[in-house]
Amino acid sequence: MHSILLQVLRGNWYIDQEFAHSAGFLIKSMLQNGLTFEGDAEKFKPQVNTYDEETGSASKNVSRNIAVIDISGPLMKQDQECGPAGMDTIGNWIKRFDADPTVGAIILKFDSPGGTVSGTEILGNIIRDCKKPIVSFIDEMACSAAYWLSSQCDKIVASIPRARVGSIGVMLSFMDMQPAWEKEGVVFHDINSDLSPDKNKDFKELQEGKYDNYKKNVLNPLAEDFHAVVKSTRTITDETILKGRVVFANEAKTIGLIDEIASWEETLKMVFTMAEEYEQSISHLNTEQSRSSINQPTTSLTNTPINMTKFKRVATIANVDSFESTEEGVHLQEETLELIEQALEQAETERTANETLTQAAETHQQDIEQRDARITKLEQEIAAVRAAAGSTSATITTRTDTDKVEDEDSHLRFVKEHAGDTAAIVEELEKEFPDLKTSR
Repeated sequence: MHSILLQVLRGNWYIDQEFAHSAGFLIKSMLQNGLTFEGDAEKFKPQVNTYDEETGSASKNVSRNIAVIDISGPLMKQDQECGPAGMDTIGNWIKRFDADPTVGAIILKFDSPGGTVSGTEILGNIIRDCKKPIVSFIDEMACSAAYWLSSQCDKIVASIPRARVGSIGVMLSFMDMQPAWEKEGVVFHDINSDLSPDKNKDFKELQEGKYDNYKKNVLNPLAEDFHAVVKSTRTITDETILKGRVVFANEAKTIGLIDEIASWEETLKMVFTMAEEYEQSISHLNTEQSRSSINQPTTSLTNTPINMTKFKRVATIANVDSFESTEEGVHLQEETLELIEQALEQAETERTANETLTQAAETHQQDIEQRDARITKLEQEIAAVRAAAGSTSATITTRTDTDKVEDEDSHLRFVKEHAGDTAAIVEELEKEFPDLKTSR
């Protein structure tokens, strides 16, 4: 009883608030030692049902077994004295059945308002990582922590349309017993180390009615975790359900919280089918692995197709998806060999052409480099001339041949016109050629 009381009073809860308030009388009775528990832990242990597919009922005449684990009442991390198993024990059961070759699938049969934050995430991860099919069957209620666990199953089935689902959220169960003890004369002294001024700060603020920091630092992050877990496995069409509402199964199905509404017998049949499909998939996988293993001397390779994933180029050239093999190896048809030969020949031609192009490109690059060097040298020479001392600019006018002919014609005309006047001719020549030395 003391273990239950500690779990109730000390921690945060993923639990439906309606149930939390209704449990107040139980807590008071426990505190006053007016309540005792009687229970049989054996009745809470999981059962293994063997399903008869032909009759649609449980039977001991077939080999496929389905483990059923009842999860009822408030969930706690450790086992309760009155019998219900804690989440640690439930997790161990699930791992044991997942490894048991005689068990084909697991059903978690829920009728729970939720439970403590402690233990929920660990158990949820165990359910998520279960290799075998694992199904949540909501008998009457799966709220808060119970829904967290359900959301990690492969499928969620509600027993009736009015089964209650949801309450996705977190709350703190907080009872300040200090005033009651003080009335009995108990004096409380809280002494913190000088190095630990913030120790128990949130709790002291709760006692003073200051809840904001605790919600910000503790409750809100826990609620964010809850939302993330649910959204990672379920497609929710109305995210207002994440604010903590509880809905009936028919609405829960519409929102995406559950998959089906079905009776226990229908669910058992469905899970049996899932177990059979899982067993077949494992058997097929083992067969494929045996065939692909070349280290087993007893394994026959006759007519076993070779996976061409590692030989993509060969498969492309041969235009095949796979090669048939025998114990002696792989045999290629002549047509396939011709395709491979043509591909190799084409590759050789392309390689030669690429080498020619590469050589031409290198020669062209050398020419470009030589030209660039010549240009650079000329630019340097021009700069040196421009920078030389005493250099001046000059204008050069080019005399054309036409101008020369016209000058010669004018001289001839002048000589003809002054044929008897030697002095005039000499005078004209001296004007044209000032440096000409003449004697008169």
